[in-house]
Order: sequence, then C-alpha cells, then structure tokens
Amino acid sequence: MSKDSKSLKAFYAQAFGWEIKPPAGGTDEAQYGIVERNGDRGIGGGIGSAPNGYDGHLTFYVSVPKIEDALEHIAKLGGSTIMGPMDVPNGPRRALCGSAK
Repeated sequence: MSKDSKSLKAFYAQAFGWEIKPPAGGTDEAQYGIVERNGDRGIGGGIGSAPNGYDGHLTFYVSVPKIEDALEHIAKLGGSTIMGPMDVPNGPRRALCGSAK
C-alpha cells in the first residue's frame, strides 16, 4: 500500500522485472495491481493505494540470485538499502530495501 501506488508499481516492476496488471475484471490500474508470476520472478501478490489517513507499507520477500547485485540495481533506481545483507542463523541471507517512493 502506498499513497503513490502508480510510482511504487513502476519502481518494483523495474527493480525485479515484474509485470503488474489490474486484477481480473478491474480497470483502475492506479488503485491496485497484481504482480503476475513469470517463472520465479513474480510474487503472486499485489500493490495498491493506501486508504486515507494511512501512509502505507510494503513487505515483499523476493528471492534473487545475488543480494548485493539486487541492492545495487535498486540503488541505481533511486531506492535504498535499509538493512543488511546479513545471514539469518539456520535461514537465508537477507536484506531490507526501500523504493524511492
């Protein structure tokens, strides 16, 4: 959810190569978009507008071949690394990043 979901969808589509479309039967692309699964590139979720009075938030768990390369690409798009990369004990390597919007 974001106050500017159109820009947010464009950022993440560019960052991860996602295709984001209106939901089935939907026509208001600015309000909500479904991230189409394209092999292992999509998340099967969506990005939408935050309701009035709420700034919004996002949480995506995305598998990438190399975290450092993904964070570098996100930085080139105007995003930022918030935390990491770091190894989770008995788990995956992870990082938190944010968009420019």
